[in-house]
Amino acid sequence: PILSGSIDRMQVNPVWNIPKSIAGKEIMVKLQSNPNYLEENNMVAYDKAGEVVDATKINWSTASVADYAFKQNPGADNSLGQIKFIFQNPYAIYLHDTPAKAMFQEKNRAVSHGCVRVEQPMKLAAFLLNDEKEAQRIEKETQATTKGEEIASRWVKIKEPVKVFIAYYTAWTNDSGTLITADDVYGYDAKLKPYLTKYLP
Repeated sequence: PILSGSIDRMQVNPVWNIPKSIAGKEIMVKLQSNPNYLEENNMVAYDKAGEVVDATKINWSTASVADYAFKQNPGADNSLGQIKFIFQNPYAIYLHDTPAKAMFQEKNRAVSHGCVRVEQPMKLAAFLLNDEKEAQRIEKETQATTKGEEIASRWVKIKEPVKVFIAYYTAWTNDSGTLITADDVYGYDAKLKPYLTKYLP
């Protein structure tokens, strides 16, 4: 979605509450062939009563995603990385770190489920906080998690929220006026074209 909002808090060593759409299409499918998938990926499953379940004792080929909730605990392997940045929007989209650092070198980086991966999350955190002491504390906590230590997830409020804009362009000009184009990975151009036809030569 194209949107804007204000980043007003961040979570250090975040927990990933896995959306039902991802749980049903990905997590439960992987569990069918590997009953130990959750344990191997620092994840847990809960039943409707909120109790942790033993994933190895459930028939995931017949189980319903409506009956279970999944989360990934804090850690260096967490899909959200070691810090996420929250801004109010109706789509539950946020910015986050990632353990898949190599993806930033790829030409096609449209590989997420909707949230936005941040290449240098610690620099962004330091900028947003404008508080050297707090930034150092966050760095220590994330380094400890990288070493395998169990560090509790915690929220950090940003004193002066910062506006963020999520925009989508497939053509733009650089500072020298040269036209740059990119693949229309989300198919927005096809939706816009009928509205632009009267303006095209």
